[in-house]
Amino acid sequence: AVDPAYGQNLYDFTYEDFNSLPVDFLCMMAYDYQYDYGAGESISPNAFVDDCCDWILAKVTDPNKIVVGTPAYGYSGWNGGYNINIGTKNQMAALPGYAGATRNSDHEMNWTSAAGTITVTGALSSGATSATLSVNWPYLSGRYKVTFSNGNVRYPVFVSGAKTMTWTGAGGGALTSSATSSVTRAAIFNLYQDSTGMNSKRDLIEAKGIRNVSTWHLGGNDWYTIKTEPT
Repeated sequence: AVDPAYGQNLYDFTYEDFNSLPVDFLCMMAYDYQYDYGAGESISPNAFVDDCCDWILAKVTDPNKIVVGTPAYGYSGWNGGYNINIGTKNQMAALPGYAGATRNSDHEMNWTSAAGTITVTGALSSGATSATLSVNWPYLSGRYKVTFSNGNVRYPVFVSGAKTMTWTGAGGGALTSSATSSVTRAAIFNLYQDSTGMNSKRDLIEAKGIRNVSTWHLGGNDWYTIKTEPT
């Protein structure tokens, strides 16, 4: 199930329907907030989780049927952008600036890699529609905003650690730079959910009287630290 506040009218079932349907559990996602509001936002803001819990409790009469989905992952993307690149906690730990991460008010760890210049080798011939440049990209694989030294802005897909990328003119148009030796990356926002953040979300959910949680995703991520199971 999706966040109920604005999504249930898009589907065949409403949350109220599950009061009479023969189902054991109903799982509501309470994460991926950054996809709606852009990089720089928490994955699972506490206020968002709180609102989602209130909503589903008002719709589903048996709280033992309710499962609230929580996050265990990280992401990178340019500040305010919507090309979000997901990474495990282990992958986030390998990124520049990880050691300086700070905890936000939603108990999620984050840091911003300031905009900067990355040196590349290779050149664009005047009027060319594509070229291969060599670059060492230290961030998560994905689409990022970069600017050529002549001011052209593109959003190419980088592969973490790759030595080459293909640069193509937008819409097949010609690239105008006669030569370039650098690209500028936009500020990159990085965030991950660790055990402290996961425990915080679980405490909030259990305080609402909901005892079941699910977590996405397994492998390379933190887990809840030992807590007394609710009865």
